[in-house]
Amino acid sequence: MVTKQDEILEAAIRVLAVQGFQQTKIRDIAKEAGVADGTIYLYFKNKDELLVRLFEEVMQKVFRILNTALEGVSTPAEKLHCFLRTHLHMVEEEPEAAQIISVVLRQSTAFVKEYKNALFAKYLGVLQKILQEGVDEGVFHSDIDPMIVSRALFGAADELALAWLLSRNKASLEHTSQVISKMVLHGLLRAPVEEVK
Repeated sequence: MVTKQDEILEAAIRVLAVQGFQQTKIRDIAKEAGVADGTIYLYFKNKDELLVRLFEEVMQKVFRILNTALEGVSTPAEKLHCFLRTHLHMVEEEPEAAQIISVVLRQSTAFVKEYKNALFAKYLGVLQKILQEGVDEGVFHSDIDPMIVSRALFGAADELALAWLLSRNKASLEHTSQVISKMVLHGLLRAPVEEVK
């Protein structure tokens, strides 16, 4: 059952994705949701609180999709490719939600400075676990730091997602995920390569 709060959050995604955080007013979201301005305040103290709730709702959906995608995937290399492919596929399938995560959140000073982002840490934790599994199984280099590499990989995927969102010519993100997976895995898989000086 869709609640009034759900309708407000869906409206907020549509408005914020187009106008950005600074330009969006509560009345814009209320108009899009078909409610009075005051109705918004029955559910959220202010625009920052609404944005945090929106982020949490989007991330819960992301986890459901990611967990489903990883079911039945066995090797660390396959899991890593699946993670990257799913991340970019979600951007393609849900561009407005992706816009909120990649662009709009960074426009909120309160979110960036004050919000304890446990959901993002959990998301990185999925990637970190895949990397650690690869190390433990002897598939990935034993001297990588999964925490650092997980952040680097997320940063790369986030940048590619942002470039796609802001581009007028939408290239295939499936191809992008294949390219980045190949690049990363050739660097992680144990093989006779020259030592980096």
